[in-house]
Amino acid sequence: MLTAEAYADRKWGRYAALRRLLETRRLPDSFFGPTSVSDNLFDWFHRTLEVSLLACECESEIQNAAETLGPTEIIEDLRRVRDDLHAMRSRIDETSGRLERLQASLWRDQALKRTGQGNP
Repeated sequence: MLTAEAYADRKWGRYAALRRLLETRRLPDSFFGPTSVSDNLFDWFHRTLEVSLLACECESEIQNAAETLGPTEIIEDLRRVRDDLHAMRSRIDETSGRLERLQASLWRDQALKRTGQGNP
């Protein structure tokens, strides 16, 4: 099991500047649900990714089971997993877009300061 320090090093390893700025900050509670046992964004991502990868890895077993049990329920479950993956991608794309806008804003501010057009 990782120590807290080792986990923090793994989490922030590639993001040294952000670590210095954000390591002591917490995400808003809305990301975790109203109680400690509530379903939350991170559990949903992990669970959905695990189920989807397992389904891909067991493709032949799913094919064989569909021949025996009938494909209708399996097809519906696969659709639901795909829908969840699409929702995850939308959430990731939204977050990525926000980071891209923040990055562009920082570049713009830096360029204005270099040209003397920024605030003193």
